[in-house]
Amino acid sequence: GTPGGGAEAPPGAYAEADRRRLCEEILADGYVQSFVDFFYLTHRPDPNAEPTPMLDGGAGREIEVPPEEMLYVRDNLTQAENARRQGDTSTVYGAYSNLAQHFQKVKDPKTGVYFYEKCLEISRLTGDKRGEMAANNDLGLIYQGMNDVNSAIKFHERHLELATDGEVPSEENVAAKELIKVYKKVAGTKEGANDHEEAVRYYQKCLEAARLAQEKRSEGMACYRLGGGNNIMGEAFRAILFLQKF
Repeated sequence: GTPGGGAEAPPGAYAEADRRRLCEEILADGYVQSFVDFFYLTHRPDPNAEPTPMLDGGAGREIEVPPEEMLYVRDNLTQAENARRQGDTSTVYGAYSNLAQHFQKVKDPKTGVYFYEKCLEISRLTGDKRGEMAANNDLGLIYQGMNDVNSAIKFHERHLELATDGEVPSEENVAAKELIKVYKKVAGTKEGANDHEEAVRYYQKCLEAARLAQEKRSEGMACYRLGGGNNIMGEAFRAILFLQKF
């Protein structure tokens, strides 16, 4: 029992009280958008829980958010909303980026994507090319982690496009190195499915990215694969050209 002799609070009761109190405080302080986001983030299904069809139709149990995490989420949401009102977009971007990284750490990449997309939206609205490049890179990486290669390619290609247009070689290099990985992955999958035409197309992209990143080893790998792929398709002359480069 408790020191006062009453019954102990059930597990999670304190967290539930904190959650309700913080929701009320956020709303009372006039942060309507933060309230909406905070309510969802602290009531969402646990992304890492096993579905329990008998209990909730397979949606998974509701997440249990520790009090210190609730405070971190609350602080960044309200900071973003306040900064947005002041027109301080760099602080808004920073707060959303903090939240995206936080949700990646707690193994909830889908919520991470939600906040990186907010970063991307803000950078586009304000013409912040550096911020837009960073958000595209972050989205590409998070989708790679989720094994959504097509989405990863889309964001890394946009990152490269922005870096090329803005003549930022260091960013071109970052984007090209990630594109080598994702193109190689797609090419390998196409090869495994005997779709040699598509495999060759992606190894060609891989070769271009490797040259841009000045990654000699990846360049050699792509030439070797292009030689083999062209040979299978009966393009003997092209195959020899690539194998000579390898």
